[in-house]
Amino acid sequence: MTQEKLIHYRKCVINKLLKLQIEGCSLKFDNDCDDCNKDVLFINALVNQLEYCMNNKLTKEAETIDKLLSKRCGKCNQCPD
Repeated sequence: MTQEKLIHYRKCVINKLLKLQIEGCSLKFDNDCDDCNKDVLFINALVNQLEYCMNNKLTKEAETIDKLLSKRCGKCNQCPD
């Protein structure tokens, strides 16, 4: 696992958060794609745990988290654009 991957996933979280607005007590996104909008907090938690695993040489755990993140931070096939 490399720092470049970690940076890629951090950018993924940032891009998802930039599309987020809070209205009252609910979250609103600037697009209509549920696949892109869901799990932003879960993705952030995974990125934090990936960094922890990398820092503590937990290779197998880091690989598992990497697989989860690659599915959630890849190109969305459901988006209209």
